[in-house]
Amino acid sequence: MFTRIKHVGQRLKASMSNPIVRRNVSIYMGGKIIGLLVVLFLISAILPHASVHAQDGTDAAMAPINTINTAWTLIAAFLVFGMQVGFVMLEAGFARSRESINILVEGIASWQVWWRSLPPATGLIR
Repeated sequence: MFTRIKHVGQRLKASMSNPIVRRNVSIYMGGKIIGLLVVLFLISAILPHASVHAQDGTDAAMAPINTINTAWTLIAAFLVFGMQVGFVMLEAGFARSRESINILVEGIASWQVWWRSLPPATGLIR
């Protein structure tokens, strides 16, 4: 495995010493970054930011149930977040190596769409 990593490093060093490859990589990555910034700007500008507030006063008997519901919701959210990472890696593994960057950027962009679709929160979470 270490020889494979060493081979990749040598190939990357040889490719980056070529000025044509450096120019093409910088143009390609610049276009990707500009496109990603445009998409993120449009997401933040288009999605509404609605404010949601909790009810006043809860019943004392409902407190343990609310705690359990909140804990389960957080556990499920973390599981879904981990599943998305796994799915992106699976999708990148099935594609050609030159397309893996596109797939990883797509995974980041889809996570940003999800994150931006949440209502704004007050406090330390967001």
